[in-house]
Amino acid sequence: MKTTAEADELLRRYWGHECLRPAQRKAIEAVLAARDTLAILPTGGGKSVCYQIPALLLDGVTLVVSPLIALMEDQVKALSRKGIPAACINSSLPASEIALRLDQAANGALKLLYLTPERITTESFARMARYLPVSLLAVDEAHCISQWGHDFRPAYREIVRARDFFPVPTIALTATATRETAADICRSLRFAEDFQVVRESFRRENISYQVVENESVATELLELLREDPQGCAIVYCGTRAEVLATARMLEENGISAGEYHAGLSASIRSRALRKWIEGEKRVMVATNAFGMGIDKADVRLVVHRYIPPSPEDYFQQAGRAGRDGRPCRAVILYDRKAIATLRRRSSAGLAPEEVLKVYRLLCAYCGLGEGEAPEGKYTFSPEDFFARCPLPEAEVREALDTLVRTGILVFPEGENLVPRVRILASPDECRQLDQGVAARALEALTRSCEGIFSYPCPIDPQQVASLAEASVQDFLEALERLSEWNMIEYFPAKRFRPLYFCSSRCDRAVGELLERTIRLSAARRKERVEKMEDYLRTRGCRARWIEHYFGEDRPDDCRVCDNCLKSLHGSTPLEQALSGKSLSAKALAEATGMSLEQTIEALREQMDAGVVEFDGRGKFFLTKNARPPRGGIR
Repeated sequence: MKTTAEADELLRRYWGHECLRPAQRKAIEAVLAARDTLAILPTGGGKSVCYQIPALLLDGVTLVVSPLIALMEDQVKALSRKGIPAACINSSLPASEIALRLDQAANGALKLLYLTPERITTESFARMARYLPVSLLAVDEAHCISQWGHDFRPAYREIVRARDFFPVPTIALTATATRETAADICRSLRFAEDFQVVRESFRRENISYQVVENESVATELLELLREDPQGCAIVYCGTRAEVLATARMLEENGISAGEYHAGLSASIRSRALRKWIEGEKRVMVATNAFGMGIDKADVRLVVHRYIPPSPEDYFQQAGRAGRDGRPCRAVILYDRKAIATLRRRSSAGLAPEEVLKVYRLLCAYCGLGEGEAPEGKYTFSPEDFFARCPLPEAEVREALDTLVRTGILVFPEGENLVPRVRILASPDECRQLDQGVAARALEALTRSCEGIFSYPCPIDPQQVASLAEASVQDFLEALERLSEWNMIEYFPAKRFRPLYFCSSRCDRAVGELLERTIRLSAARRKERVEKMEDYLRTRGCRARWIEHYFGEDRPDDCRVCDNCLKSLHGSTPLEQALSGKSLSAKALAEATGMSLEQTIEALREQMDAGVVEFDGRGKFFLTKNARPPRGGIR
């Protein structure tokens, strides 16, 4: 059997770290012993290593199920830079490229193959599965499986089908799992009786959790960001409109800010992320679409300028702060209206009878009568169906999403629902193209889509046409010409997509299922909202509250959250940092999270008050008259 000594050697060779963390070691040992494993490690806890190192040690290929295409691509790029052969399969790839990558996996040319949960349910994957030498199945963001986890995609419940194809050990990984969620993950993946659960403490010693209620949210946000003018930050908002307004407000006040939400095209989101990662934009203002897979070590501040809908969401997002181990803050900033808004949003959604109405209309559209069994694949045109439906399009879309989440309908992955382009010509050939719409279109494509020379990228015709200073029609015609000249690969969007009904039509049974699932979902959302309200109100240690929610009970307070700091005999952060030690002004600034200017000003005030003294050698210490705090920022 492979040993963890070999794992340590791989860690040093490929990742540059000397040794595994205790939880990582325990998870890897369990996998190498062929035991099903659930690894619950906090955000930034190095979950990926728990399957990437075994993938290198085991024969064959490791299948990694991941929820986000961007996350998969980032992982593959990072592994490729290390010289580890890896690839991903997703809906952005043409069928020929998918076949090539599956063939590489079958022939032993890959060690890791990433795919979405929807891919497992496709017929093409089932046909190919018997040829794949799979040694390990890894399920990332496994909380998405659970009925007690995040609302996500129904295909996550179908991941267990992969175990029918591949009777190999499975490792599931998550940063957010209550005891109920953990149990449901293990049950849903049919873990063997001797499965291993590995937990790492949820305590992040360097994060100060804070809650601020202020009627002037914008002013308070500016103050938070100005307290450390060099620090990188994330500001989460509840809606896309709030993202736009907040980013604009920050820019107007001299703070560079980018925007990120699901309503932006993939290329625009990618560009915004790159500018933030590289420091061109100090603050990223985002909805919860900015979450899984985001890894920037030096985030000093995460602000939620709304109340997150659940502790899971909050902990996942707050955990983006301070991955470099330095002091940082996670702040919920809200006004009096925010709780009412949270409650209203949690109770929003279509009633079961409204969803049932759309189901009946869809059955009529497909010609499926009451009591009839579905005849395999149906051709569905969203545009045509929305036009025929006597209901608002937004409601119809929500109803269709509900029917999919409930398992009544399936829209398979892999359909080309937006245009995709790959540039075949070299950059020099592109520059040599004569002037005209085609030349401008080519230039606009290179400016708006990263990776467009490597793989087919999804494009927004309206946005790219605008960059090319052309109408959408002229732009699309230019793409056709460029394709004929073999300068690009062009995959036009399909107006139709396949649709499958999962059972015979029975309006009564569907209505009963919708009633149960929608009501249950509403009850769960209400429960999570109540938990968030409890978190806001708690007067105890916020870190302990979070830990208890996720099934960890520690007796000691964190000593750095707002409630702990208030209880420390009213001492200031400066006093807490100086407790039992002498520090320079620079070291104090790092310990308290304040700027150097703020630290110097605070030192002057404390020296004037006789609380702090200077030792003449560059360091400060508490006087005997200072009140001794029970702890502070470490």
